[in-house]
Amino acid sequence: MSHKKSKRARKHQKAQQLQQSSESSPVHLPSEVSRTLLDVTQNHPIAGLQHALRAQQIAEVFDEYTDQLGLSMWTDALYKFATVRPLVYFNKQIILDCKAYLNENPQTTIDGLIKLKRELSHAIKSLLRPNVSWEKEEHLELGIPRDILDFESIWHPEYQRYCEHIFNHFIKIPLYILGQEKNKDYTKPSLPERVKLLNDNNLNFTEGYNQVVRNALAHGTIDFGLNEIHYIEKENTKVMRSREFAVLFDNLVNTCHSLLIAIILFIAENEDLIDENGIENLPLGLRGMVIEAMASYKDFEILNFTENDLGDGIKQLLVATKITTRSRNAMMFEGVHLGWFIHLYSGTAYDRVGISFDCGTGIDSILFLKMERLRTAMRNKELVENCLLEIIQPSLLWTDEQDTNDFSVRNCLYLTTAIYNDILFDTDLNFGVENQRSEYTLRHLKNASNHLSHRLFVSIVLRKWLPIRREFIQQIIAHAIEILKTYKVKKYGLEGEYGDEQVPEYIYVHLYRSDARIRTLSVKSSWKHGNLLARAEWILNWRGHSYDTLQEYYVFDNGLAIEYNPQIDEWIEQKP
Repeated sequence: MSHKKSKRARKHQKAQQLQQSSESSPVHLPSEVSRTLLDVTQNHPIAGLQHALRAQQIAEVFDEYTDQLGLSMWTDALYKFATVRPLVYFNKQIILDCKAYLNENPQTTIDGLIKLKRELSHAIKSLLRPNVSWEKEEHLELGIPRDILDFESIWHPEYQRYCEHIFNHFIKIPLYILGQEKNKDYTKPSLPERVKLLNDNNLNFTEGYNQVVRNALAHGTIDFGLNEIHYIEKENTKVMRSREFAVLFDNLVNTCHSLLIAIILFIAENEDLIDENGIENLPLGLRGMVIEAMASYKDFEILNFTENDLGDGIKQLLVATKITTRSRNAMMFEGVHLGWFIHLYSGTAYDRVGISFDCGTGIDSILFLKMERLRTAMRNKELVENCLLEIIQPSLLWTDEQDTNDFSVRNCLYLTTAIYNDILFDTDLNFGVENQRSEYTLRHLKNASNHLSHRLFVSIVLRKWLPIRREFIQQIIAHAIEILKTYKVKKYGLEGEYGDEQVPEYIYVHLYRSDARIRTLSVKSSWKHGNLLARAEWILNWRGHSYDTLQEYYVFDNGLAIEYNPQIDEWIEQKP
């Protein structure tokens, strides 16, 4: 009988592996010529540490899936959905429902992934590339003319882009499966017709899509009223307030994230069947996600993958990267390491790989890899000095700096600290040591000062589920207040910030159970929604002052007052 290891046991196992790895692997980039190329690529000290950190981050968010999937490397492709906003926002029910539907007939699903690989790769690239809406989590308003400009230049184009370039392609996979069941091609009809097909067949993967809004943006008209927007498409009109559109937009984005997560989890659960069908036949967008997760790290980013045909049956993959060193040695090492992962997740799909390195110069450095020679060297375990110059074609590595140790040591120290901090946080809590900083995130800080005093408003979100108790909430808020006391803010008036920076005299805190966009958290700041656990107010010179923002509260000796959600005693052991 097999037993799943707890998250804590897995973390300690990973810590031991990292310690053994650090003892056996040099921290500097490999310069010895007595090692095989396979050994060099498989023992990349920086990438190994980055992979360990990402595994922990993924486990925090997708633990129920990673437990089931074991050591599948495909789950590594989820790391951005565990660490990057707004990718961290998704609809769990859509993930479960979509994954279950894909698993009803795995071979048909794989056939669909292969047949629709161009469309899916386009959708994945469109979804994962940072865009202007990513950093905007505040409320959408129509109070001033600038707000209308934001709708016209950001929110409406983005909604249309998500509809047509992302959602439009992702839903073709369940529709392909449905069509195969009924001997029809459901991937060809228009987007509105395909959405109707999904809804008619109880495939609830369309949250956030509104036909009138999409059509009005694509080929209709939009009128802005005083407090509302009119979306006009022929005889149909949809009237929405700005905040209603924000909910629609966020739901569509969450749906797109959820559909891609479901596809990745499906692949992880069906690796053997994927191998039988040829991993190189999967969409480049999917393969690129796992390659990027395995080969990149803090100071070596993989930005884009593009396939092209050089004629005479020669297939080439072009990769755009960014690196923070100008070392020629480092670029060659990272290029070969990246080429190995391209082989692992693309098979024999490419004859040549071209890699550009943005290293901060006016012209990118470039190198090309002969993939067949790389595969032969790996397979035969050839020594570096016997094969490297035959693998790397004439390259254009314009720059060089001899000392690569600083680059390597900097990354290793950063990643080791991040990994061991997470492990130590978990361990210390087990032994009763107070380390509340690991349990919450200072999600949003706002200067709430006026002309009389320096004030700070803060939203705090728990990082993971823990039994909700009043003592625990008090410890979390008190710990955050101690950190926030050191922040310095200016006074704030009609002219904006002014005066000298000083530590706050008042701090207001909202503690939430679950994370969300800032506009969603602020909307759900009442007790009835269930996400707000407590409100708190801290006053520097508290004696003789009243706590104006609270009603039924408890005052502690350090000037902190906390008002708990009235339902909190019912949630002590209830997992959301």
